[in-house]
Formats: sequence, structure tokens, C-alpha cells
Amino acid sequence: MELGLTTAIKTAGYLTNTCMTLDNVLTETELVDLDSYLKTFSTTNALLAGNGYSEEIRKSQTHMHKVDEKNKWFFDKIKKQISYVNDNSYRFDLTGFDFFQYTEYNDQGSHYDWHMDMHLDGSLELHKLTRKLSISLILSNEDDYQGGEFQIVGPSFQKPVTIEQRKNRMLVFPSYLYHKVTPVTAGLRRSIVIWVLGPKFR
Repeated sequence: MELGLTTAIKTAGYLTNTCMTLDNVLTETELVDLDSYLKTFSTTNALLAGNGYSEEIRKSQTHMHKVDEKNKWFFDKIKKQISYVNDNSYRFDLTGFDFFQYTEYNDQGSHYDWHMDMHLDGSLELHKLTRKLSISLILSNEDDYQGGEFQIVGPSFQKPVTIEQRKNRMLVFPSYLYHKVTPVTAGLRRSIVIWVLGPKFR
């Protein structure tokens, strides 16, 4: 296992972790309820920062979900999990989040090339906030798809680290680290992405 990568929160070091993982985030009943909720919405082509579109960089289907009465239970549950991971590892100053992104990568070569989530945004800039933690909750079983690996730049910034994905596993990492989803060659990879905000790094 590469230095700086850990899947055991209890042994995590302060600010040294590439990516944290937390398993069994939702109960089986909650997973069913979440799937039923997501099926009531249609997805559209994923856009880049600034609302541009390029299949060479990003090819997937997404839908943004603002917090409301139907999904608040999910936000409340995830908030507790994020707080647990952050308190035991990164210890960033966080203020919260107000939406999540549902994403589908299908067998048509869907992917997302190298990128980082922390970028200049008009509304965030106005409120002196930035994305600090990125969350990916995996909703697909490992045998539901082929390809679609999640890779992130390691602490050496020289070679990528592949994070093992499992259904109901939450991946947590600093938003300033470059990461990617390799092309899906068969099946369907489903996930929920959340960006947790906080005051700008200084």
C-alpha cells in the first residue's frame, strides 16, 4: 500500500492521507429508498466547469439534487459520516454543502479525465468559500461494470493510486488533488458526488 493511502480511519495521520474510505455508509433499506428516489429524475450530459462540454475530457450523465424534504434524510446521514472522517483525519474547517450530484458512467466509454474539484466559482468567490473535501459514494457492485476505476494522484504527486471501489463505500479526499474515472468498457457505474465547502485555505 502506497505511503499516505489508508482505508483505516483509526490509523489515519493528520493531512497525510490521499483518500479515506468508509464502508456501509447506508443501511440496505436506505439504499433501496435512495434508488427509488433517484429513479424519479432524468439525467443529462455532464458539463465542465463554466458549463462547457467536451466528451474528450468528461463523458457521463448527471443530475444535481438540491436539498429538500424528500432527500434531507440522505444529507443528514452523509453529513454525520463526513464529519466523522474529517474529525479523524483532515481536520479541515468546513461549513457544509447544499446539493449532491448523481452520476452514471455507462458502457459507451464514459469517463472523466484528470481534474481537480477546487476551482474558481463566482458564487463561492463571492462568499469567500472553496471546495475542501470531495465525496464519492459508490452505488454499483464491483461486478456491475468493467473499467471505471477511480484513480487519484498520490502524496508524491508522481504516480496515481487506484482506490478499490465497493457498493456503499464512501471515498473522501481533498478537493485540490487531481483524480479521474477511467473509461467504463461494459456495464454501468453509478455514484453520488458531494463537495464540502469551507473558508479558503490560507
